Amino acid sequence: MVQQYDVTIVGAGPAGLSAGIFVARQKTPYLIISKDLGGQMNLIPKLENYPGTIMSSGSLLAKTLESQYLAFGGEITYDIVENIDETEEGFKIKTVRTEYFSKAIILAPGKVPNNLGLANESMFANRGIHYCTKCDAPFYQGRSTAVVGVGGYLVEAGILLSRMAAKVYLIYKGGKLGGDQDMITSLEKKENVELVPHSNIKAINGSNTLQEIIVEDSLGHQRTIPVAALFIEMGFKINLDFVKHLVKLNQKG
Repeated sequence: MVQQYDVTIVGAGPAGLSAGIFVARQKTPYLIISKDLGGQMNLIPKLENYPGTIMSSGSLLAKTLESQYLAFGGEITYDIVENIDETEEGFKIKTVRTEYFSKAIILAPGKVPNNLGLANESMFANRGIHYCTKCDAPFYQGRSTAVVGVGGYLVEAGILLSRMAAKVYLIYKGGKLGGDQDMITSLEKKENVELVPHSNIKAINGSNTLQEIIVEDSLGHQRTIPVAALFIEMGFKINLDFVKHLVKLNQKG
C-alpha cells in the first residue's frame, strides 16, 4: 500500500529541515525525503557565520536541526526521488526504493558547486579548496590565496578576498573580466590582487593541505604559485530533473 502524506519535503539541508520543523508543529501527516542529512552543510568543518551558532560545524548543525524536527514527531527517510507526477488528488512520488502520495510538495533539494574536475580536487576539499568565498575567506587572513571562476562570481570573490588575504591571484580563461564594470574597476585597483587572464589551473598539490597550484596560459606556459587556499567560483547546479515537467526552470534551475 502506498504511504500517503499531506506534505512531503524533498531535501534535508537547512531549508528542508527548517520547513520540516514548521510543518511538524501543525500536526499533519508529513515526510522528508533526502539522499543524506545536511547536504552541503557536511562540507563545512568550522561554522562561524550561522546566527545563534558558536564554535560548531555544518554536520553538527544538521544533526541539531534533525533533532529538533524529530522532537515534533517528524518522519524522515533517506532515499533518492526519481520522479514526481501530478494526479487529481495531489502528487505521486517515485523514489529508488518505493512510492509515496502527497497532497503538497516542498522542494528543497539544495545545490551542488561546479568543480574544476581535477584528479585530487576532492582530497583537498576544506583543506585549501573551497567553493564559497563568503563562507571561508575569513579563515585566510593575511595569507596567499587564489580564486578561479566566471563572471560576477569571480569579481565579487576577488574583492572580498582582497580585504583579507595578503595576496590574491585572480585566474580566468578569457581576456576580460565579466560582471559589473564599477566592481571590475575597483578590483583592478587593488594592490594585492594579481590578474591572471587567459589561464586555467592544470594541477593542485600539497600534503595534508593545499600548498600550490599549477597554472597554464593560452600559450602553454606553466607557472607554479604557492597558495594556502584556492576558491572555486564556477557557479552551482541544482538537480530538479524529477520535476522539470511540472515547473518552469531557468538556466540556474
